[in-house]
Amino acid sequence: MPTLTDDEIVVLRERLAGIERRVDVIERDRHARPTFSDGLCFALTDSPGIVVDEGVARATPCECLELGDGAEECFSKGVVGGLDEGQKALFCNPRVTRPASPEQRERVALFESCGRQVKALPKGERLAPFFSCIDKEQRSRGIEVA
Repeated sequence: MPTLTDDEIVVLRERLAGIERRVDVIERDRHARPTFSDGLCFALTDSPGIVVDEGVARATPCECLELGDGAEECFSKGVVGGLDEGQKALFCNPRVTRPASPEQRERVALFESCGRQVKALPKGERLAPFFSCIDKEQRSRGIEVA
């Protein structure tokens, strides 16, 4: 068996610690659902989700919501926001698909509508108008925003 140098041992320990952290995240978040920030990222960009931990994204199944008319939105642990087609190919193995509830469809429609309204604004100036739109739309539906 080859002998490892002290530097190689340090690198291996760091990699092992990273793997252990990923396993902890996977176990802790196993049953979590897509979050508000996932929906926000989905609404404000046409770009792919932001991969924050590729190891977690590859090691966990993605969850896809069927939105009707063949449309779906997929999310994965380790990625902030919805997945684009390339990311679905990488991270949706396995893929857990379920129909979106009427409330989830309404929320997605709300995010998309407000996202379209602020899309023409310069980047960096979209967030406050987006939240104002969400607030106005929810209030018009009788949903009080705290």
